[in-house]
Amino acid sequence: MAAIEIDTETVNRVVADAILNSSLGMYLRKLAEDHVKLLHQSYNNPVKAALEQETFKVVQEIVQKELRPKIEEIVREKMTDEVVQECAAAAWNTLQNAIGKNRY
Repeated sequence: MAAIEIDTETVNRVVADAILNSSLGMYLRKLAEDHVKLLHQSYNNPVKAALEQETFKVVQEIVQKELRPKIEEIVREKMTDEVVQECAAAAWNTLQNAIGKNRY
């Protein structure tokens, strides 16, 4: 007599397939499909939000790894003493305005 070997993965797959093919499985599948449709129509779509977040991460990575040297070159060209002085003056004015508003 030949021995039959059944591993846990096979048992889990057979049980999962049986559930999915049963009326309970069809109900769960319909419920999941309806829920996904609602997510797609929702104003606060979590799938869209996740995709936007991942897209931002990819763009950020590309900019940091591939475009950084070019960006540094452009910034160095534009960062004249005059620009630095204007930025420092604007920062100082912002600080003074903030202090002045807190006094009254």
